[in-house]
Amino acid sequence: MDRNAVKRRMREAYRLNKQQQLYTHLQASNKQIILSVGYIGKAIERYDLMEKKMIKLLVQLSAELAK
Repeated sequence: MDRNAVKRRMREAYRLNKQQQLYTHLQASNKQIILSVGYIGKAIERYDLMEKKMIKLLVQLSAELAK
């Protein structure tokens, strides 16, 4: 496993959850954003944990955009 594995997992977690968790809220509020996500850590986590954290990030971002 290497940094490419981390990038693939993060990209897939974002791809699968962006529409439901983020894009719907952006379209409703007629807003646009530029998003960059970085991974900090030495251990490469399992995909299910990365997906859970990505969903949490997208929900928090949507909540901030709704304010």
